[in-house]
Amino acid sequence: MEINDFHKTLIRQVNEGRRLTGSTFEEAFFETYVDYLVENDEIIAEPNFLHFEMPLSQNQKACISGFAYNELDGILYLMIVDDIDFNDTIPTLLLADAERLYKRARNFFSHSKEISKYGEESNEAVNLARSIYTRKKDEQNQFYELTSVKVFIFTDKPLTRTLKRIKDEQIEDVKISTQLVGIERILSLSESRKGKVDLEIDLKNFQLIPALKANEADDYESYLCNINGYTLARLYNEYGSRLIESNVRSFLQTRGNVNKGIRLTILKEPEKFFAYNNGLTCTAKSIVFENNIISKIIGLQIVNGGQTTASLANVLVNEKGGVEKLQEVSVPMKLNVIKNIEIEDELIPAISRYANSQNKVSDVDLASNHPFHKKIEELSRKTSTPAADGFSHGTYWYYERAAGQYAQETYKMPSSQKTNFSNKNPKAQMFKKSDFAKYFNIYQKRPDIASKGGQAAFKAFSKWIVETWDKDPNLINQEFYKEMISNIIMFKGLDQLTKKGAGSNGYKANINAYTLSYLYWYLEEKMNVKFNYSKIWQQQTVPQPVLGFMDAISHEIRDILTRVDGNVTEYAKRIVAWDDVKLMVKINKDYDLSSIIISKEVVKQSKKKARNDEKFKNDFLDTASVYERFRENPNYYKDLLLFIDKHRKEFFPKERNVIAMLVANKSLSDKQSKIALQAIEKAELEGFGL
Repeated sequence: MEINDFHKTLIRQVNEGRRLTGSTFEEAFFETYVDYLVENDEIIAEPNFLHFEMPLSQNQKACISGFAYNELDGILYLMIVDDIDFNDTIPTLLLADAERLYKRARNFFSHSKEISKYGEESNEAVNLARSIYTRKKDEQNQFYELTSVKVFIFTDKPLTRTLKRIKDEQIEDVKISTQLVGIERILSLSESRKGKVDLEIDLKNFQLIPALKANEADDYESYLCNINGYTLARLYNEYGSRLIESNVRSFLQTRGNVNKGIRLTILKEPEKFFAYNNGLTCTAKSIVFENNIISKIIGLQIVNGGQTTASLANVLVNEKGGVEKLQEVSVPMKLNVIKNIEIEDELIPAISRYANSQNKVSDVDLASNHPFHKKIEELSRKTSTPAADGFSHGTYWYYERAAGQYAQETYKMPSSQKTNFSNKNPKAQMFKKSDFAKYFNIYQKRPDIASKGGQAAFKAFSKWIVETWDKDPNLINQEFYKEMISNIIMFKGLDQLTKKGAGSNGYKANINAYTLSYLYWYLEEKMNVKFNYSKIWQQQTVPQPVLGFMDAISHEIRDILTRVDGNVTEYAKRIVAWDDVKLMVKINKDYDLSSIIISKEVVKQSKKKARNDEKFKNDFLDTASVYERFRENPNYYKDLLLFIDKHRKEFFPKERNVIAMLVANKSLSDKQSKIALQAIEKAELEGFGL
């Protein structure tokens, strides 16, 4: 797509988003850009829009459009949006304009003392500046481990050819760097597969990696490598957690919590590191390999060994003589290069799961690719909303299980098909895994966890997923899906209120989480009823009296959260804040909540029926799957029984018994069909059928 055409499309999309959400153009533009950057792992944190500008001493100015904090790497991202150009001809971003924007965002950090002293106390940005300024006074301060600030400049303009990067600065002990995000970058991300551009690492800028090709299959090839410790530490310092496969990032500790055993080996016996350490398991999309040397890696991801990597980087940054010690360190690395991109989404998580099976990374840490998400994706594609007045068909809430799915659906569609897809799957009804985690924690009445965002919120969500699915996967059914979507509708309705109301001066995300959680808590604990999600699903909107209730208590909650000394955002992440809200909110007026209440017994019976219906459907499918193998191969179960008898130690007697029943042409019950499928899966893992 030509840059001018893409610019028009981008501006139109931002305007459509702005009208749907009631936000400013700056906020909608900000959200569009950060979505691309988060998907591409260039921002590993939860971005918050926060327009702030303030004149400073000596004719300077501080200005930001938002921020995010990556606790894994100690990086504070400060974002600033350029003035948007609505002309047909787009000018390029000049160096002088880029430097002006950079200095305004940089000043927010460097003048944090002045901002916290003279800024309006109730403003979230002022509270943020105060936390930055006082970060070294308290280990509980979220910025205590802050090591660098990255300024993102978002512009709709192309960058001049000479404008590549603004020179890094050092302010006290913090490195300040810049990333210019022009429209060409967003075009590149939008056109790439899954909205993600793979990281390209030219090892000539670091150190070449000796390697031996160890295995080759149709879908991948494997290399045994020896990577220098100093090289690995430099790579982590340069690219941070972008190198760590997303499923296991929650396991990665911050730099301050360096592994003591690894540290001692590096400092005392660096030459023995190769012998002592299990090393890394990595994946990549492609490499340049010649004469047993790797000189370039595209799409590198560390799926096991994140702790080792972070520990090496910690020694480089914090230990005297760290560079010399690390140069003596050799780290074993197994590199799997994925040749078949069609199975990438299955193969990489499987490598990650098995590579981590010998250490303390739990199923929760790896739950990003759990069957739950595939089930929700399936339900989202086939469950239409009720048709609105004047329309002949409903729409779909689109669950984006993998980054960039929504954009990828329409990438090669003709214009008419794109329009049809967008009409049936409105962008405003697309939600991601990270969104789902936040909404779910709010629905579970844990606004403190929802306020943590990112990895913490997703880990709590994943814990529930693993426990619930293991207990009974039939609980995840169409009624559950409608319940979750109804909660999202409630959240979006509330967000429209707080944007212009209680959250207009900041802390909107926290106010939203606590307000909606309080509503659900109030229904259950004070009114002894349940939330009637089916009414919201049918209407696809929030009734006005309910909005009135939420609007009123949102202002109370804002006052409760902001009454504390110190960082409001950090307070909102603690359970004590939730206890305070439940205790201190006062309902001084009667509100008609009848449109969203239902008795607890009715809900109990409804969920029981939905679970039984799902079980009946799944049992039927399981039984059909078992007998389908007979149709495809009449000797399938005879061969399987012989295989089981050769590997008896790997199978339970009940598994052999049901396969023997199939060989004898005996019918199986639903329960026995599940045991048969369990035996088939186990046999295939042991090599049956290969």
